Amino acid sequence: MLKIAIVDKIHSDGIKLLEDNPKFQYEIIEDLSKKNLISKLPNFDGITLRRGKIDAEILEKCKNLKVISRHGVGYDNVDINFLKKNKIKLLVTGSTTSTSPAEHIMFMILNLSKGIDFFDKSVRNGNFKHVMQMKHKNFEIVVAPGPNEIEKAKEIDAISITNNDKSLNIMELAGLITKASYVIANDTGPAHMTAHLGMRGVVLFGYHTTAKKVSIETNKFKSITTANLSDLSASEVYSNISNSLK
Repeated sequence: MLKIAIVDKIHSDGIKLLEDNPKFQYEIIEDLSKKNLISKLPNFDGITLRRGKIDAEILEKCKNLKVISRHGVGYDNVDINFLKKNKIKLLVTGSTTSTSPAEHIMFMILNLSKGIDFFDKSVRNGNFKHVMQMKHKNFEIVVAPGPNEIEKAKEIDAISITNNDKSLNIMELAGLITKASYVIANDTGPAHMTAHLGMRGVVLFGYHTTAKKVSIETNKFKSITTANLSDLSASEVYSNISNSLK
C-alpha cells in the first residue's frame, strides 16, 4: 500500500479520493516546520503539497519518494533541481486557476502604467504637501527612501517621496518608477522592477555579484560596477550617466 503525505489541509473532496482507493493510505501533516517535515516525510511514497517548503535537505531524507503533487500552479516551494537529479516526478494543477491570475495581471499592468495606486493614496492623504521642490539644473531628483532611510533622505537636496512619513509599498513604488525619466538604484528590488518595467536607468553593483549574473541589464537599463560601492562617489555616477540625462 502506497503512503501519501498531505502537507497542509486540502479540500475534503481530495481526501475522499484517497479514502475511496484501497491502494493508498494517507496522513495529514499540518505542522509545516522544517524539523517536523524532516521527521515525517521519509515514510511516504507521495506528497501533496499546498503551503510549506520542501528543500533539498528534506528531500535527501525521503528515500521512498516517487512523486510530489502541488496543490496549485507554482513550484517555487520545491527544490526542482533535486527532483530532476533524482527522477522524482512533480505534478501541478495546470490551468485550473488561470482566470483569476490573468485578471489580477491585467489590473497590475493598468495600475503600473498609470500609477493609480500611488497617486490615489497621495491625493487622499494630502501627501503632496510633503514633497520638497528642489531644482537640480534642468531636472528634478526624487528619492524613495526605504523604512530605515526616511530621516537620512531628509538631508538630501532632493524631492523625498513618502506616504505619511512611511516608505512606499511595492505598488506605489512601481507607479513612481513608471513616471520617472531616469532611475538610479543599487542591486535591490527597485532596480529589478525598473529593468522589467522597461524604464531608463542605471544600477550600481559592488563585488558581491554582476549585472550579467542577475540578468538585469537591458537596452535602457545599464550598470556601473565597482569593487567597493562605498568608494563610488555621486560625481562619478553623474559623469557616467550625464549623457543619458540630456
